[in-house]
Amino acid sequence: MKRGLIFFLFFIFFVVIVHGFAQERIRLVRADSLISETVDNQEVWTWEGDVQLVQGDAYIHCGWARLWEEENRALLRDRVTIYDGKRTLKADRIDYSGRDRIESGSGHVSLESNQRVLTAQRIDYFQDEERAFAFGDVVITDLIENITLTGDCAEYNRRLDYGLVEGHPQLVGVDSTSGEQITVTGLKMEAWGEEQRVLVSDSVQIKKGDLTATCQSADYRSDADLLVMINEPVLWYREQEMRGNTIQVRFDRFRFQGGQIYGDATVVSMDSLFQDLLKGETITIVASDDTIHSVIVEEQASSIYHIFNEQDEYQGMNSVTGDRIVLMLHDDRIEKITVESDPGLSTGTYIPNAPPEKTESENRTE
Repeated sequence: MKRGLIFFLFFIFFVVIVHGFAQERIRLVRADSLISETVDNQEVWTWEGDVQLVQGDAYIHCGWARLWEEENRALLRDRVTIYDGKRTLKADRIDYSGRDRIESGSGHVSLESNQRVLTAQRIDYFQDEERAFAFGDVVITDLIENITLTGDCAEYNRRLDYGLVEGHPQLVGVDSTSGEQITVTGLKMEAWGEEQRVLVSDSVQIKKGDLTATCQSADYRSDADLLVMINEPVLWYREQEMRGNTIQVRFDRFRFQGGQIYGDATVVSMDSLFQDLLKGETITIVASDDTIHSVIVEEQASSIYHIFNEQDEYQGMNSVTGDRIVLMLHDDRIEKITVESDPGLSTGTYIPNAPPEKTESENRTE
């Protein structure tokens, strides 16, 4: 009986000691003034003026602090900074739980880590998990990639370098050299810093100079300057409308460098009178510095395009089918077309002075 009691008491003592070490009490390093009082049978300390505290690896600096010693809990005010060598949390006020190692900051609150800055009306940071939850006017700035994410609420996992933004999220990327800018909006944004990747879901809209696009899912990889759109992607670039199952767009410092359209690929070139049409399983757009040089249509390729002379006078319409069609462009107009196919699998029809193709809206009106 005594042996069992001794073992039980030793176990309780061991748990208490381990729990005490796990908590790592909040300790005072210095303060200009201090007051000690007893509130509800608990000792409460109040410190003012250049207050410095520590708990484990966390260093705390502020202008005013109050500590509930038994609860190992502190209220911090006046230019609060908490730093542990991995990240820095700043705020006007922070409720600090030494027992749970949770920091809840409000008022000009910011979290800095790995060249990324998170600001919001409120940030809750969990030390052990290295995770932050932000609420209200959230802004995540990547100082390396010069990309900003904004929204109503966000989660940031420092270990995984992963961020989730919801509530009218928006991405803005700016090239510091050229000033070129890309804007992406959706209902949900996920970002992986190490992979330099942003995944946007639901009602996605993209705007970059003359380029506008919509889809249900977009994957932007800044390290490769590649934007991949799936689920009903549509892209408009100047006079061209592009559709397919998947659209890949390439950039260089946010300048359009062409891309690929896969699956039921279609490119429609429109002006006030004419509508050129390209169709195929795959369409490759060759471009540089926001200028399209050629378009390559492959697999069940077909094209309908309108021909003009050097005086910009309309000559007629040409319809072509084949395995592979290559169109060379100049000033957004077709300059040369090449059909690559077995003779029996290609067709070509020229209709001089053919009337312009009617648009869908004109057909509906009739």
